[in-house]
Amino acid sequence: MHRKEMLSRMGMLAIAGVLPNPLSKTEETRLLYRPLVEAHRGNSMDAPENTLISVKQAIAAGVDRVEIDLECSKDHVPVLMHDTTLDRTTNGSGKISEYTWDELKNLDAGSWKSKEYAGAGIPLFEDVLRLCKDKTMLNIDLKNPSAIPEMIKLLKKYDMENEVVITGRIPECVPAIRESGMNLTMFYEPTPVVNEFLSKGMLMKGMQIAIALIRKASLPGLLFHSDLVSRDSIYLAHLHGIAVGVYDVNSPKTLEKLIFAGVDSIMTDDPNMAMRVLTELNVN
Repeated sequence: MHRKEMLSRMGMLAIAGVLPNPLSKTEETRLLYRPLVEAHRGNSMDAPENTLISVKQAIAAGVDRVEIDLECSKDHVPVLMHDTTLDRTTNGSGKISEYTWDELKNLDAGSWKSKEYAGAGIPLFEDVLRLCKDKTMLNIDLKNPSAIPEMIKLLKKYDMENEVVITGRIPECVPAIRESGMNLTMFYEPTPVVNEFLSKGMLMKGMQIAIALIRKASLPGLLFHSDLVSRDSIYLAHLHGIAVGVYDVNSPKTLEKLIFAGVDSIMTDDPNMAMRVLTELNVN
């Protein structure tokens, strides 16, 4: 029986006197599955994104996974950075790919957020692996395919094949990652053909096409924006055994809506809020 139908019938039985009282919202949430919580670029609500302090704060919040963005320096050193340029989050300027690691390592990547974080640097991917090893899973948003060889080398060095998932440039980078010999979990993100339907509000059609592409690439799940899924489209994905993750979940209202829609994981800029809401709703 569908969860919504089950809850509806239980409510009707309560009204009819078969059950003592209708289920409260808190009681209903006990019947729901707790989604995994991912910290988007670490605790990016409070700390400068993609820095070691942001990742540390996310770990302290107790999240299931920390999402980071992986870029590559001119000399092929993998580092954490979302943008292709340095201008927004550092005191440098220009394309990150035009700088060597020796040139990048002294930049300030914290002052733009707050004076409190002045001096926080651009982290090496290797430093983040050491920080997260045996503490939390990592979701690597692969921004630059040229980072793949060094990414693979470091994941092997730290024996973290079972502690990461890959998003970003998937399914584009699936062949290169599989050919590396590592059996990494990768999640599909919408390609233009899917976005064409999602942007028009045709969520079921977009999900149908995404499912076909996911099956073709033999992927276990997908990552969509929180506005681009519905209870029905999530249910359709689940019928195919596909996990549904969503990002940009930054308010209690949005989180609660997605919990009742049956989403499998949520990505948030505010991991402390997400963990608090799950506790308040008593979602197991």
